[in-house]
This record gives sequence, C-alpha cells and structure tokens, in this order.
Amino acid sequence: MPKAGLTEQTIDYIERFVESEFGEIRHEHGGEFIAFIESKKYMFGEDYLELIHKLKDEDVDIGSVEIANIPEQR
Repeated sequence: MPKAGLTEQTIDYIERFVESEFGEIRHEHGGEFIAFIESKKYMFGEDYLELIHKLKDEDVDIGSVEIANIPEQR
C-alpha cells in the first residue's frame, strides 16, 4: 500500500531509480539527502533541514514526498 501522497507510479519510479542510478548518485551526492517528489522529479540537499527549506520554497507538500539520505562511498 502506497504512503500518503505517493502514487504507485512514483513508488515504481523510486525503485527503478535506486536500482539503476544509485551508484552514480552515491558517487555525486554521498552524504546528502534526496527527496522524491513525484515520478522523475527529485531534489537534493546537503542536510535534512536544507532540503526541507528547498521543498517549502517550491511549495511542495512535505507529506507527499519520500526523503532518504544517500550513504557516502567507502
């Protein structure tokens, strides 16, 4: 069952994105946070609060996004 605000299409996109793009994203944005807003739309922030501020500046409903941190490469 999808989380509130996330469509099945967005959830499918997130899963495919992580499978196919994770290595590159981790290399470029390791240690940052990513917010999946909708299918094919996402935003990065260096820390959680910065990302929240960016989302609010774009009038994004915070309850409708999935936020995760991107682990740093070792």
